[in-house]
Amino acid sequence: LIIISVVIILVVGLGFYFSQTRNGKEESVALTEDPVLGDTQAQIIVVEFSDFECPYCALYSKETFPQIKKEYVDTGKVKIVFKNFPLPSHRKAEKAAEAGECAFEQGKFWEYKEKLFENQENLSVKNLKQYARDLGLDSQKFNQCLGSGRYEKEVKQDYQEGLEKKIKGTPTFFIDSEVVFGAQPFSEFQKIFEEKLKPEQND
Repeated sequence: LIIISVVIILVVGLGFYFSQTRNGKEESVALTEDPVLGDTQAQIIVVEFSDFECPYCALYSKETFPQIKKEYVDTGKVKIVFKNFPLPSHRKAEKAAEAGECAFEQGKFWEYKEKLFENQENLSVKNLKQYARDLGLDSQKFNQCLGSGRYEKEVKQDYQEGLEKKIKGTPTFFIDSEVVFGAQPFSEFQKIFEEKLKPEQND
């Protein structure tokens, strides 16, 4: 099964809604305390629903995400919000998602996310803890967080939200009012970004 990644722009710690239009109908995506990457004042908002066992999510993470980060996130034009969408068929994805939240608690979500996608075939709890150590996280705090299931509810809420948005597979990206399905190449994102960054023309 293909898992959907949706990219949505988020401001950490703020609870608000991002509106999108699909089939002529406006929908809203809740933006709460999810990981965010980029300038809070960035013009373009991207929200990502992803699964750590999804091979297409890993492909995007390894090949496309670095280019988006370099060209658009680091330059203050785009910000990315991450939400979890662990498919039930992926047995280790939900715990990996919880581990990502525990890393976020220590300010290392984006580094930990990349670590998980780089080691997608090795997502046992033992390995999840080892990756945290590799990145210099406080092992005692991380292990306690992961063992307690502190973020199980939050991960399930992300998943439920994805279902309500008719997400069926990953990766899928919501970029403001547009939806991009699948691990598309950088050029596809670039087209959308450049169109949205054009100055408004006054007739």
